[in-house]
Amino acid sequence: MATLANLRNDVLILLNEIGTVTANVIGALPTSTGGSDIVTTETTIDQFINEAAAEMARTCVYIPTTVTISGHTGSVVSLSSSSIWWPMSVTAGTTLLQHTSDLRLRAWQPNFETFSGTLTLPNGGTTTTPYYWYRRQPQTVGIFPTVASSTNIVVYGAGLPPTITAVADAVFAQDDVLRNTLPVYAAYKLAMKNLDDPSLSARIQVWQQWWFDSTQSLWNQLDSSLKMEGSPYQTPPTAPPTAK
Repeated sequence: MATLANLRNDVLILLNEIGTVTANVIGALPTSTGGSDIVTTETTIDQFINEAAAEMARTCVYIPTTVTISGHTGSVVSLSSSSIWWPMSVTAGTTLLQHTSDLRLRAWQPNFETFSGTLTLPNGGTTTTPYYWYRRQPQTVGIFPTVASSTNIVVYGAGLPPTITAVADAVFAQDDVLRNTLPVYAAYKLAMKNLDDPSLSARIQVWQQWWFDSTQSLWNQLDSSLKMEGSPYQTPPTAPPTAK
């Protein structure tokens, strides 16, 4: 199982560490006064494991997510309290809005961000209710025309996984995939905190390449519709810098 305890242990195995985190060499670095500080704790390892999970969701693992914003009014919908990082569709009430871009709206209706009243549609019809949606900025979508009366907004898109904790296992991919990727990311991030150790610094490049190969393989398996222009995974994972 990809439990937090197993993932932590896998990280320590990669680092050739055994026992509690505070007893590990990776956790003790010299200070300017000749003593040593514990710079790596279980909290640090957990942070990097969850950072890796979020990075996988943004680059190579699709997690379909829906959020409902009840009783919304206005032209801006915030997704900051949801796990959606890439909105893909927006419904206002029972109406599925058409997706467009702020560039097209600005060319057609320069004051679209503050516009209110009757909108003339490209087909010659008119409307005073929401018709378009667009990605405004990270975790924010815009609706045009504005939502004048209280309406339920449903946003669907690619989301981030729940935080991995001692009571919440990682389940957004197969166990073997997760245990072959999350600890590798955490290991190379931890190793970068102790570059004075030549045995660790030499392995950073290997772990970075391992992480990239794993995420690239998962990206290749995504449906092609998720990798088209304007889709959440149109850009493949970034390759690590080449060794010098």
